[in-house]
Amino acid sequence: MVYLSIDKAYYEGIATDQTISAANELTLYIPMFTANSVRPLVNFTYNLTVNSISIFGSFIFTTTTPAAFTTTIPSTCTLTSPSATDVYKQMCTGGPFEFVINMCPVERRCSFFTYWINRIVNGTAALNITNVTILTYGTDVWLSTSFSLNLTSEPSYVRVDYGPLCTINQNFFCMQLKNTVYLMGDCNVTATTNYIFPIFVNISGSTKNFTVPSMTFNVIPSFPVYTDIMIEVSPPNVKLQPGERTTIHIKYTFPLNSTYLKSTVRINGTGSNSTNESIITIADFKISLGSNLFYTTTAYSSNYSSTYPTNQTDQLVVYFENITNIGTVGVPIMRNTLSISVDIQLSDSKMVENGTVWPLQITGQFNAVTNISRISVNCVRTGSEKPSIQVVLSQLSSFTFSDYPDRDVVYLQTVVQMMNGTGLECERQSIIFYLSPQIKSINVVNQTGNIDNVTLKTPLNPVTKSVQFTTGRLYFGAKYEVIFSLKFNPSLSTSIVKYPVLAEIVCKPYERSIPVVNSCAKQKFYKFKSPLRVELDYTYPYNLPHYVAMQNSFVQLPDRQTNTFLNVGDLLFYCGRAIGIKGSLDLVRRCFKISKLPERIWFDVGPSVEQIIAYTNPLGILFGLGSNGGGAIMSKDLGNTWISVNSFVYQKTLNTSTEIVTASVMPWISLSGSIDNTLFESFCKMRVAQQWNVCINGIYANELLLANWTNTCPSIKPF
Repeated sequence: MVYLSIDKAYYEGIATDQTISAANELTLYIPMFTANSVRPLVNFTYNLTVNSISIFGSFIFTTTTPAAFTTTIPSTCTLTSPSATDVYKQMCTGGPFEFVINMCPVERRCSFFTYWINRIVNGTAALNITNVTILTYGTDVWLSTSFSLNLTSEPSYVRVDYGPLCTINQNFFCMQLKNTVYLMGDCNVTATTNYIFPIFVNISGSTKNFTVPSMTFNVIPSFPVYTDIMIEVSPPNVKLQPGERTTIHIKYTFPLNSTYLKSTVRINGTGSNSTNESIITIADFKISLGSNLFYTTTAYSSNYSSTYPTNQTDQLVVYFENITNIGTVGVPIMRNTLSISVDIQLSDSKMVENGTVWPLQITGQFNAVTNISRISVNCVRTGSEKPSIQVVLSQLSSFTFSDYPDRDVVYLQTVVQMMNGTGLECERQSIIFYLSPQIKSINVVNQTGNIDNVTLKTPLNPVTKSVQFTTGRLYFGAKYEVIFSLKFNPSLSTSIVKYPVLAEIVCKPYERSIPVVNSCAKQKFYKFKSPLRVELDYTYPYNLPHYVAMQNSFVQLPDRQTNTFLNVGDLLFYCGRAIGIKGSLDLVRRCFKISKLPERIWFDVGPSVEQIIAYTNPLGILFGLGSNGGGAIMSKDLGNTWISVNSFVYQKTLNTSTEIVTASVMPWISLSGSIDNTLFESFCKMRVAQQWNVCINGIYANELLLANWTNTCPSIKPF
């Protein structure tokens, strides 16, 4: 066994070329790296072990100066595929070219190599190299264990770095590199065109670059002449997972100087099947026209449709009013070509099992010419398919549904969308809500989108506060919206309160004979959740529910008065003129409830009532007159909420009550002149429930003035 070591600054590796002579000599090739004119000293140590005997030693030697670089590197650059006569076709169909670069460095040395290929022709990048590999190399070429090859693409050039590469003799010292190349030239040329891409090479240790033969393409246009419409559909077959999309390309090449009126191209992605579901759906399409067709074939329309009532768009029809080829001489075929790119998607319908093959049919109708082509779509299931559903909850404004909404009701919008590119659809769905204890009911108000009717399956559980709705299938890309009304228990709160709501969409895919999850599970449920905190705003009286009262001329209601008051226990109801609560500067009639001492607070009892008229016992019902000329309304909770009643209910309630307290009118509101003490004392003797004192100039509570209707209204400056 031999152990060798050399200063690492110069040592690259030891060749395995070794012979044993008659004198038992061991010959080793040691590649060295030195600068062009440097002769360094190199320390060499060895350790030779034969069985149990070891011999070791070292010596220092001086390297010889490498030979000077030659001015050129013998090189060739050859097109090997396709043939020279097929360059135009290969370029215009986007196919690859194979070029072999053969370089033969003549010096015995180890070097790193770099070559650059210019990509630019007439200011445009016309060349792209996607792969470089070593094809062959001679027996006198040695590649060290650290050899590497790297390809880098820049906007204006392609760079290839490789090495270290060692030439140990000059007999068989050439290396061939295969380059996979794409030419991006002009397919509309009508004359022979040469594309030349210069190549430059650098060898480590050299101060200059070497020029080698360029990569050259000789493009000779060839223009076939058609007498019939030619069709090309690609690819002929595809493999798709459920939910996966791909693009197919349809090309119609029309004969020169031809016209086709009222033509159609029909793409059909679904044949008859037992589940009446679409198999292949069509997402989008694009049209491009050759220059000989563009100026006349501009009017077209399209229509998407569904074979079955599932709203899956599996049919596309493109209508052309007129297709005319104005060309008269041979030109590149793309000038006479109508191209249609169609995006298709494989569905997750029940019939789409792993390994099944489905046809996509393309039918072109041009005058009396009908052309039918088919593409085979193969279903591939890996077992990793899952649905992806987006659930968004939002609270809608109650005023969207009513000018006078119930303040204990909120409207919840649920938007559900099956995202594209996923692997499973839903055969059926459940919409489950987990609600707060304050909610007493939930109902469907409206639904829109691609969905079956949303129906209640499990009513609201009074203990768990969960409720379940069910609906039908959900397909890729489908979206629907459902609006629910949530009725809360009545509240006398005067603040903003928030309650949690959690919506859960449960998706059940089809049961498959081929598992879609793993080898043990053929059926699985997928859950998608969305939380929300709904708000109930009790801070503004106009959020109180109120109703438009109906007028009735058969039962007489009290006349409307400017200022009235009514005492109920420790509460005093006062109705008078006030500024509109919604910001209007006009004075409107409003009613207020004043609480007892010491927590005296004024409550606006809402815009639905403008005058309190009576209070009845033992039912504790408060009656009023509706605003804007409305009829009778009543409240069973001392003005917190109001409902509209007809005059007969009002009269019947009064007749069956044991006690009726009617509101009092303040007649002195129109008095003029000064108010002396005698007049003041006479009117201020009217005392209500001990603490309330209604006087000529206002309302007092324990001699504290609460309302003063004799003062002039202040000047309002809103801005």
